[in-house]
This record gives sequence, C-alpha cells and structure tokens, in this order.
Amino acid sequence: MDPYVRLHADRERSRLAARRIVSAAITGRGHCLVSVTFDDGSTEPELLRFYEDEISFTDRDLIGRTAEEVRRIHYEKDLRYLRS
Repeated sequence: MDPYVRLHADRERSRLAARRIVSAAITGRGHCLVSVTFDDGSTEPELLRFYEDEISFTDRDLIGRTAEEVRRIHYEKDLRYLRS
C-alpha cells in the first residue's frame, strides 16, 4: 500500500475512534436498538442491539463515551448476564 494512503487511512481510523457520543436514542421493546450522534455530527443508526430483559442501557450510560467504549460495556454486561 502507498505510504501516503496508509497514513491517511490511519489518521481517519484514529479520528473515527476518538469521536464522542453527544446524544443517544434507545428504541424498541424487548429487542432494543441504540442509535447515536457523535461530536463531529456523524451518526450511527445501529451502534448496538440488546434484549431489555437481559441487560439495560440509558442514554446517560452512552453520552461522552466512544463507540468502542460502549461496545465494550455492552460485551461486559452481556457476559455478566450469560454467567448469572
């Protein structure tokens, strides 16, 4: 891969990873869907899904975090549920 292209791709990955969630919407009953807006104005219409009888989230759990942090929290909550 061209070094310039690689550098640009690395910078873009870093920029995307650093975005913070500024608003979140949790929709659905039973099977919930989380959509978010980031501090750069971009959106993620389906950041994650979960069953509300197994784990729960509120918008306060999400705001200020990165997508990766939210996915890690989701994984940890899901793992705790499965082990209970």
